[in-house]
Amino acid sequence: MCGRFTLTLPIEILSDYFGVNNADNTLKVKPRYNIAPNQSVLVVKTNEMNKKHKGKTFAWLRWGFIQSWLKGIGSHSINVRAETVANKPFFKEAFKKRRCLIVADGFYAWKHLRQSKLSYYIHKVSHSPLAIAGVWGEWQDEDNKFVESCTLITTDANSTVKPIHARMPVILLKPQFDLWLDPDETNPLKLAQLLKPYQATDLETYPVNSYVDNPMNDNASCITKILL
Repeated sequence: MCGRFTLTLPIEILSDYFGVNNADNTLKVKPRYNIAPNQSVLVVKTNEMNKKHKGKTFAWLRWGFIQSWLKGIGSHSINVRAETVANKPFFKEAFKKRRCLIVADGFYAWKHLRQSKLSYYIHKVSHSPLAIAGVWGEWQDEDNKFVESCTLITTDANSTVKPIHARMPVILLKPQFDLWLDPDETNPLKLAQLLKPYQATDLETYPVNSYVDNPMNDNASCITKILL
């Protein structure tokens, strides 16, 4: 389960890491320390205007997958399990044709104790971006307005995250980006091979204050380390 994450790195670093051209400086990204469900999240997906060359582009999508047949937006799936995403009716078509990378640089997990819970922040040791595997869809309201939404894919936690939570987001490596985003790749077995726990030694965790529990709090205090 992943219900909150961060994106604080400048757009120049993100553009270079994901290989997305932002030379015209049209995309602006402000630091966000407590991204929550139903908010807009930055993703990388195939440029639909340039599918022939499989160009990548940044896009803002709503976090919470909206099924095309629903009459209202409401609150929807923010996570889907790697074990079921290829076959689950809600996500089967999106997994086949509309995959994306959800851009982050850290995420939160909550360790449940007997009568309380403890918040943890998890990020790469190198502090470089996280490329979280996701799928997206398009929903149209009664006024013919289109909304693009997404959900992130989770897998079993690695040995770094497991003491905190049993699940973690699927984090992809750079060499895997093109295969994951390729709209012509529809082999579920080949794609499923990418949905593995990220290398444990590349991640660092530390406890943070319960201040992050409130999604209205969105500043650097969310990731301030506390002593236990």
